[in-house]
Amino acid sequence: MEQTTVQRAKTMVQSIVGRLKVGWFSMKRLSMPKTAHWQWFVALLLITGSVVVWETVVRADSVTPGKAAALETDKTPARLTLRDGIMGYELDYPAGWRVEADAGWLTTIYSYQATDAAEAVAAPLSKIEIVPIPGASTLAQLAAQLQAHDGAPPALRQTIINGIPAVRADIVTFSGEPARVILIVLDGQAMQLVGYGDLDAFDAVVSTLRPAHPVV
Repeated sequence: MEQTTVQRAKTMVQSIVGRLKVGWFSMKRLSMPKTAHWQWFVALLLITGSVVVWETVVRADSVTPGKAAALETDKTPARLTLRDGIMGYELDYPAGWRVEADAGWLTTIYSYQATDAAEAVAAPLSKIEIVPIPGASTLAQLAAQLQAHDGAPPALRQTIINGIPAVRADIVTFSGEPARVILIVLDGQAMQLVGYGDLDAFDAVVSTLRPAHPVV
């Protein structure tokens, strides 16, 4: 059975007291003067040693098993990296999110499990779709395709993602679901990212979008 903090402190204090007593008797054998000053000096050593031992034991016990586990948990990466070598992009997303990837084509990232799926995704849930856009190689061509869709053309806004020009638009889907679209061209590959639900979470993920590093 492990000793408690008080028991360990008591044991260590008794050990120090025993050593000091040995030292005291050694001084007596050497005919050191038995004055009140020496008695006060020994008493001071005893008090100081007890305080030091007590603080040492308490500090050691302050890292409880629960806190140690928490420290280990903090080392777990908060984000994971999704890489599509065919489309030539990578990005970071929160650990714990679910990914359905078809390399070179549609990749979907969910903040929820498949059992929690609903027809319309609303905050705080998030869903992100990433897909290549064939027939376009410039940002202007991408923007023209988006505005050519049925319904009122969305208002486009210029933005920058990791130093790369992009276009952003807030839209409403055919089912009445609000969504955010990002159009970008990475190393000649035109692509579209669409976020549903928590759009702040979508923006945070998209902000990490970058060309994929070659596999060495």
